[in-house]
Amino acid sequence: MTPAEIKVQQKSREEKKKEDFSGKLINQSAKSLYSYASTENPWTPDDVDKFGMRGVESAEDYHKVVNSCRFFYRRDPLASIVINRMVELSINSLLLSKKGMKSTEFDIYESILPDLQEFLESCAVEYLVSGLVMPNVEFKKYTKRDLAVHGIKYKSSLILPDYYWLRDPASIIINVPFAKENPSFFVKIPERLRHFIQNKGVYPDLTDDKKLYQQIVKDYPELIKAVETHEPLPLPEDVFYIRRRFLSDSPYPVPFLYSALESMKHKRNLKRMDYSVTSRVISAIQHFKAGDKDFPLVDEDDTQLESLREQIKWRDSNGMDIERIFQLFTNHTVTIEWVYPDTKLLLDNTKYASVDSDIVIALGFPRILLTGETERSGTSNSSVAVVAPTRTMENMRNKLIKIARDVLFDVAEKNGLKSLPKIRLAPINLYEFKDFIAGLQELYKTGNLSREDYSSVFGYEFEETAGKIQEEQELIEEMGIPEFSPVPFSEKPGATDTGKDETKTEPGSSTN
Repeated sequence: MTPAEIKVQQKSREEKKKEDFSGKLINQSAKSLYSYASTENPWTPDDVDKFGMRGVESAEDYHKVVNSCRFFYRRDPLASIVINRMVELSINSLLLSKKGMKSTEFDIYESILPDLQEFLESCAVEYLVSGLVMPNVEFKKYTKRDLAVHGIKYKSSLILPDYYWLRDPASIIINVPFAKENPSFFVKIPERLRHFIQNKGVYPDLTDDKKLYQQIVKDYPELIKAVETHEPLPLPEDVFYIRRRFLSDSPYPVPFLYSALESMKHKRNLKRMDYSVTSRVISAIQHFKAGDKDFPLVDEDDTQLESLREQIKWRDSNGMDIERIFQLFTNHTVTIEWVYPDTKLLLDNTKYASVDSDIVIALGFPRILLTGETERSGTSNSSVAVVAPTRTMENMRNKLIKIARDVLFDVAEKNGLKSLPKIRLAPINLYEFKDFIAGLQELYKTGNLSREDYSSVFGYEFEETAGKIQEEQELIEEMGIPEFSPVPFSEKPGATDTGKDETKTEPGSSTN
């Protein structure tokens, strides 16, 4: 075999190896693709994209949801105004029934109403933001001087509420044992307080309060024990609490803002985009050029740029030679250009329309109660629009009024009072004024509304008004003043439309 034939044979063998190797690669790739292919669709109709949203199934999830709701209540205009408006409309005025009570005892209960109503407003905000209200009331003994400030002058001492406070729902753990209706509540001890107790009165920032530590050791031995065992602090079984709606798979309540969280986070991201564009517009560049490519400035012409710079720097700027605009001085023909990003997205407000609409729908509160107008004039009935939020507020009021009743019961028990008044919140008035007044007049005419109730609607006390009327009547009779003041161009008694006096006669008689 000649060398040329040997060379051809080696070449054919190498080509065959390459073909075999390529075939193996193809087969391996095919096998690999086949082995990783799946005949089932990983995305089924049961899969839902949660967009990173947490539920309220566990304590950790609930605490994070509460923190998110608090953030948007403080920062989002729609969330804050809806909750504030619901609180203002629902927690309006506390009313006590005086029926069958002594005036001395009634004055005692009435003296705590201002602070109690303010506390109910705080409870309403917590109820809507977190869904869990755990009120606490601290009592103290008031002296005769303290009672005089509250308008009580016939008692030497009383035990009345000193201050009100709420437990933080973001630190509450709820457990529901099997086959037990009432849940068990535990308090997760904050790390700052845990560090303070473990280090015997020293805070993480190395400041100390030994007196407070000794007071905690004396008054709260259960707290000291919980810190030592690294376990949450159990609350008493009879702890007073109010819980919003919850599902069967979790004992934690669903906050009022929960259904709107996703839309509010999306709106927050849109604002972040606007802030990014705005910051670039603020840091725009003002570019000054001198000379061109054919006749550029040389070293000898630097004085021209320096002179231009001084003119811009020392122009009339109210004494401020530093601006938020970055000024750039370069070569080439003198022109002024502005370099900034596209602001079409920044000036377009329609991108917020759909997300705001989703938030309003999620909160279930009509626009007419927020701004006094609807989204489109003449497209909704205000009377119908207020039905749903009224029922929501009534449901909240029925739960929160239990707090006020519990406080009144404690006052009666601690002071040995024999009577306990009925307490309620004034009705929610979301009717048009003319319709409301017409309804009041109809109730009064039919005898279904007392004069006292009728006067209280307009802010008058019937007993005080009746006293004034009696005094005025006596003064009118004493001074001989007409009971009714004459009206200009009024008719005289007995006068007809023609101005002539006519004498009334009995039926069947005649006048001659």
